[in-house]
Amino acid sequence: MSEEQEPAELSGPSIEGIAPIIEVVNTDEVRRVGEKSNIQQAATDEELQTVIKKMKPTNSNENLQGLEVSQIDFSTLGPSDFEKIKLLGRGDVGKVYLVRLKGTEKLFAMKVLKKEEMIKRNKVKRVLTEREILATTDHPFIVTLYCSFQGQDKLYFIMEYCAGGEFFRMLQRQPNKCLPEASVKFYGAEVLLALEYLHMMGFIYRDLKPG
Repeated sequence: MSEEQEPAELSGPSIEGIAPIIEVVNTDEVRRVGEKSNIQQAATDEELQTVIKKMKPTNSNENLQGLEVSQIDFSTLGPSDFEKIKLLGRGDVGKVYLVRLKGTEKLFAMKVLKKEEMIKRNKVKRVLTEREILATTDHPFIVTLYCSFQGQDKLYFIMEYCAGGEFFRMLQRQPNKCLPEASVKFYGAEVLLALEYLHMMGFIYRDLKPG
């Protein structure tokens, strides 16, 4: 059975704190993505546009076509409802993929974490803390977590896809690898507002580094 078809019943490692079936996060409060999740707006690079244009909605989720993200019932979905488009990044315990909800043009980032690696590297608490923070926050400068679920060997986070890419890569493309003063003020203000919000929610971000 493929990774996208893992059953809800678990026989692999169990991570306490993650439900064995889909857990919907902030279902009634998901209201930020709207039009920006449309494929034609989200897919800014030529390669991605080409890949997506070749895709056709599958019959299994025809009833989802035309829905906004806030109208999607994430409690009915599982890994097999998402089609991988490309790898966005990787970490020490998993990978992040750009995925499309089958039957729609809605893009998401799917974080896939290996339970065995989480346990081996003592990262269970860190992952559950990340999930708790994302599940309780609602801010335009903090990525949205729509739902989380687990299969036999992996955990899955379905998150907002931010199409802009990595800030570091954008910086490397700038003349002299420096941003104009106006851009520094703009992005700096976004970071400060996000940090202020986290502190108001009782969370402390401890990995902030000077430029």
